[in-house]
Amino acid sequence: MIDLLLVQPPIRDFYLTAKRTIPYGLAAIAAAARAKGLAVAILDGLATPKSRLLPLPP
Repeated sequence: MIDLLLVQPPIRDFYLTAKRTIPYGLAAIAAAARAKGLAVAILDGLATPKSRLLPLPP
């Protein structure tokens, strides 16, 4: 069961780059929450069909 769902909304800007669209901030929040014992998931609204899931570090 997920305790915390972090969402990267599908907001489009005037240009997109990998560095601007990867949810690094959410990954940092997820890591801190996991360190406190919460089950965390990230929903990335900017992910494309070619995107792949990468597990967060424990």
